[in-house]
Amino acid sequence: MAYELPRWTRLGTPDTDGRDSSSRRGFLFKRARVLRIITVFFATIFCAHAEAEEPRTPESPALVAFVAWRDAVGLTDTFRVVSEQSTSTKYQLTLDAGHLEEVIGQQAANEIYRQLIIKVISFGELSPAQVELHVLSLEGGFCDPSGMDNNVKMTDGNILIDRKLYRKPRGIRCMLNFEYIRKYTNHTKDVVGRFKRNTSSTPTVDTDRAITTERIKQYLSERYTKKGATVTVTSVSANWLGLTVRRLRSEVIGDKKYWERLQVMVVLEPTKTTLRIHLILDGRYGSGLAPPSEEGYSDMEPAYTSYLDEYGKSLVLALGKV
Repeated sequence: MAYELPRWTRLGTPDTDGRDSSSRRGFLFKRARVLRIITVFFATIFCAHAEAEEPRTPESPALVAFVAWRDAVGLTDTFRVVSEQSTSTKYQLTLDAGHLEEVIGQQAANEIYRQLIIKVISFGELSPAQVELHVLSLEGGFCDPSGMDNNVKMTDGNILIDRKLYRKPRGIRCMLNFEYIRKYTNHTKDVVGRFKRNTSSTPTVDTDRAITTERIKQYLSERYTKKGATVTVTSVSANWLGLTVRRLRSEVIGDKKYWERLQVMVVLEPTKTTLRIHLILDGRYGSGLAPPSEEGYSDMEPAYTSYLDEYGKSLVLALGKV
């Protein structure tokens, strides 16, 4: 936010009241300097983001899908894309969350970060070990905050967040626009509230059966191939399974004739007495006589979040019985 500086009279020329403005040179320079400093502070401190604006055109299909989902669930102004780096063995996405943690707290922000990395894994159809998500955030108030790098990774179903300082406070003084802060805070809370309502949950079930990821993989492969779908296993370990289902029709959104593409991720968590199964489900849908291309699908969130929730609850119960 910047304020327009006043129009200055030309130094060394008569003012409108007939006085020589050169006598006011020191006053005018001081006034201009103060207002320019305030303008710079308002323009930089209250932009609410730590880095520059995101690139106009996302590069990879995975990022295109991620940005489309982000915008659909209302996080456009909350998470901006900083950079994307991809090799044959690693995919790294860096986002800028601005003052999100100042508004909703570290724990609530971490919950959103966990959902973000799941989406990145899903859209890229990657093994969790290949994906690294960095979320840059500002900490320490709205005046002269520190810059924090939240490094989000998933290892065998466990999502870990490692926080590191990447920018120290600059040691500056500034004037705070409390009206701006109030509006930004209220807007961010509203956005986060809508996001929670617009995204699906992660259903779980406890079982005393000796279930393995291999048995779950066999069950899901048979379940979906019988319905004419194709199943691709993207990653598997002792307690993690990820697979993609294509060419599926009317499975989640049963009352529509949509083609569906599902990303199914299963985490097995042994407890003291039982085995807990976590199901992470991501769905996309498209129309047409034949299955659309990857770019032709739209995310089921937020339009069909309730369908995805109900289907996930039913599917995780079935997994507990395989």
